[in-house]
Amino acid sequence: MNGYYGVSSYMMASASPRMQAMQLQAQLQQQLGLQDDSREKFLSTTRPFEEIERLVLREDLCDVERVGAMLTSSNSSQRLAGIAQLAQLHKSYVGTTLPTDFVDLVDKLLGGTTAKTPRDQQAATAATLASIFAEKTSLPTPFVADNVIPLVMRMTKGADSATMQVWAKTFFIAVQRLPHAILKDKLLGFVGSLCEPSSTSAQQRAMCCAGIATLLSAPPPAPQSSSFQLCAGLLDRCAALCRDPDADVRACMLGHLPAIARAVGQQETRQRIVPLLVESVGVVGGGIGGGIGVGFGVSAGYGVPVALGGNTSAVSGTAAAAAAAAAAAIRRASLASLIGVVDLIDPETRDHVVIPAIKAICRDPPEEVIDTLAQQLGELITKVFGVMEKSGVQLLVQLFNGLALRKNNDVRRACAFNVPAVVASISGAHSALLGEVKDTFIALALDSHPPVRRAIVAGFHEVSRVVGKSHSGHVRETYIKLLKDSLEVVEPGVEHIVQTLSTLDTSQSTFLPLLLSAVMDCANTISRAGDWRLLQAMMRELAQMAQFFTSAQILEKIVPFLMEHMKHTYCTPLREAAAQCVCGLMNNGIRNARKRRDICEKLKDNFAKSSSCWDRVLFVNIVQHINPAVSKKLFKDTLWSAAVDLTQDNVPNVRLRICSVVPLLKQALIMPGDNMLLKRLTLALYSLQHDSDSDVSEAAEQAAQRFHLTECSTEPEEEDSRDSESVDDLDKKDESSVLNDKSDLWRRLAERDAEMALKAKIYGKLPKGRLSKMPLPPAAPGAAATGSSSFRRTGSLPPSSVRVVP
Repeated sequence: MNGYYGVSSYMMASASPRMQAMQLQAQLQQQLGLQDDSREKFLSTTRPFEEIERLVLREDLCDVERVGAMLTSSNSSQRLAGIAQLAQLHKSYVGTTLPTDFVDLVDKLLGGTTAKTPRDQQAATAATLASIFAEKTSLPTPFVADNVIPLVMRMTKGADSATMQVWAKTFFIAVQRLPHAILKDKLLGFVGSLCEPSSTSAQQRAMCCAGIATLLSAPPPAPQSSSFQLCAGLLDRCAALCRDPDADVRACMLGHLPAIARAVGQQETRQRIVPLLVESVGVVGGGIGGGIGVGFGVSAGYGVPVALGGNTSAVSGTAAAAAAAAAAAIRRASLASLIGVVDLIDPETRDHVVIPAIKAICRDPPEEVIDTLAQQLGELITKVFGVMEKSGVQLLVQLFNGLALRKNNDVRRACAFNVPAVVASISGAHSALLGEVKDTFIALALDSHPPVRRAIVAGFHEVSRVVGKSHSGHVRETYIKLLKDSLEVVEPGVEHIVQTLSTLDTSQSTFLPLLLSAVMDCANTISRAGDWRLLQAMMRELAQMAQFFTSAQILEKIVPFLMEHMKHTYCTPLREAAAQCVCGLMNNGIRNARKRRDICEKLKDNFAKSSSCWDRVLFVNIVQHINPAVSKKLFKDTLWSAAVDLTQDNVPNVRLRICSVVPLLKQALIMPGDNMLLKRLTLALYSLQHDSDSDVSEAAEQAAQRFHLTECSTEPEEEDSRDSESVDDLDKKDESSVLNDKSDLWRRLAERDAEMALKAKIYGKLPKGRLSKMPLPPAAPGAAATGSSSFRRTGSLPPSSVRVVP
C-alpha cells in the first residue's frame, strides 16, 4: 500500500511533530519541483513595464513587510515565494515570543487560502503551518483554535486525494499542540461528521482516527458525567473505525489504541480495546481471535472484512495480493498496539488473554509480522519479563536469537537495537540466559551489514554497564573491533566512549595499549571524514582519557593528535576544542613536570610566535583555559610574557581578544616579588585603552574595570606536585636524569665518602656492607643547627656519653 495511511500511518502518534514536519517539507519540495522552472519561465517571458513595476518590491521594506506584500500578491509565483519566506521568518523567532506582526502574517496566509486556491499553494501553506507547529515557539493557542483548525477542517472537505493527504498531515501535527478543552469544542462535530464510510473518503476517516485519539487522550472522566458519556460515544466510534472497510483506516485506528488505553483506564481498556486488538491479531490465517474474542462478549467474526476472510479462490491474483497486503498491515498494527497495552491492563487480563495471544504468535511467527516483532521485541521483553514464567522467558529469548540470525538486514538491525533491553531484562532473575544472548550479541557486532553494527555501537554503553567489569572480558575485544570500524558504524558511540570505558576492566596492562590504539583509530577515522562536529565531540571524550591511560601513553598518542589539529585545521571551533582538550589533559593526566613545561614551551613557540594571526588568536584561547591547569610559577615562566606581548600585536582582532585575558594575567602575579611584572602589565593595558581601533579601546575599558577589581596574591604559592620534581609510580624517572649535573654528582659522592670515613672512626673497621648500614650518632647539644656536618668539618670525636663499639 502506497498511501500515507498504509503501513506506517499508525506510527504517526509516536513520531515527533518536528520529524513529521521535516517529512512533510521534503514531500512538498518533490510536489513543487516545477516551481523553479515556472519562475525562470516567468522571468524569461516578455512582460509590460507596468506589470514588472507592480511586482517589484521596494528595497526599504523590512522582512515582515516584504513577506506580507508577497502573501497578498495576485501573482502565484510571488505568493509561493512569500509562503516559503514565512517559514524561514519563523525560524528567526525560535526561542522567543512570536510578535504580533508575525501572527498577522499567518492570518493573511489563512485568509487567502480557500478551496479554489491552487494545489501547489495549498501544499505550501500546509507545510508552512506544519513547520510552525513543530517548533516550541508556536502560534498562540486561541489563534490556532479559532483560525487554523477551522481552516484545516474546511480544506479537507471536497479536496482531491493528494491535497487531502497534505492537510491531513498538518492536522495530525496541529492537534498535538492544543489543550484538550479547546479540542473538545472544535473537534467533536468534525469527528462526528467524518466517521461514516459512505459519505467520506479514507483520508477523512483517518483524520477522524487522529481526532478521536486526541479527544480521548485527556484523563478519564468521572462516571455518570457528560464527559463520561462523551468518552463512551467516542469509544463506540473508535470500534466502528476498527471495522472500517478500508484497511488503511483500520490500521490507523489500531495504531492509536495504546494512547487511548493510556487515557481511558484499565476497565475500559479490558472491555473495549483488548478484544479489538486480540481479534485483529488473530483474524488472518485462523489463529486465536475467535476463542478469546468470545470470552469478551465479541462475536467470532467481529471486524473481519469480506476481503480478509481467507476464501480468495474467486478473487483475481491482483485482488488477492491487495487483500493479503491489507491483512498484513492490519495485523502488524494490531500486534504493535497489543504490545503497547501490556502494561496498561489488569494482571488477570494480561496473564490470561494478552500474554497467551503474544506467546501464540511468538511460537510460530507469521512472515508478515516478523518486522514488527523485531522492532517491538525489546519493549515486549521489558514489560513481561517480570511477570512471565521461565518457559515464556526462554521462548522470547529463543525468538530473539532466531530473529537475529535471519537474512533480512532490517530484522537484524532491529534486533541489534533491542539488545540493551534484552540484556537489562534478563540480567536479574534470569541471568543464566545471558550466555545464550552473548553469542547473539557478538554475532550482531560482527555482522556484515554496517547498519547492524551501528545499532550495536549505539547501545554498547548500556550493555557494558549491565554486564559490569567482572564480566567485561566478553565484550572488550568486541568493542576494540567496533572502534576500528567505519565512520558510519562508530558515529553513534562517539559521545559514549568514556562511559563505556568506565564499565570495562582495564586493570590488565596488556589491554591498555590495544584499547588506546582503537580509540585513536576511531579519532583518525572521524578526522579523515571531515565531520568537525563529530570530531569536536571526540575531543571532549579524549580530554577525559587521563582516568584510563598513563601519562606516557597520553603524551605518545593523544597530545600529538591534538597538536596536529590545533596547527593545521582550518575549523576554528575544532581548533579551540583541541586546545581545551590539551589543557584538560595537563590538568588531570600529565604528571611529569618536565613534559608539562615542554608542552607549554611548544604552545608558545607554535602559536604565540606564529606568523598567522589565527594561531595567535588561538593562543589567547589557550591562555584562558590553561591557567587552572598549571601552577603560577610555570605559567609565568613559559606563557605569561608571550601573552603580554600580544597586546602590541599588529592585528586588531588579536589585541581585541587579549583584552579579556588581562585580568587573568594579573591573577598569576604574587606580590611583592612580581612588582615589575605588574607595572609591565599595567602599561600594556594602558596602551590598549588608547588603541587606534575603537573596538579594542572599548574592550580594554571593560577589561580595566575588572583589572582594578582583581587582587594579586600576597602569599607564596604552595608547591604544585604536578610541577615539582617528585613523580608517582606512573612516571618514574631514571636515576641518571636526576643526576645530570656533574657538579651535583661530585658533591654527593664527596659527602658519601666523608660520611663513610666518619663511621669508620666511630665504629672501627667493619665490613663495607655493614658499615654503610650503621646509623650516625645524634649530634651534641647546641650542634643541632649544623648536624653531622660539624663532625666532618672539625673531625672531632663524639661526646664521651655516646657509647662507642670497640
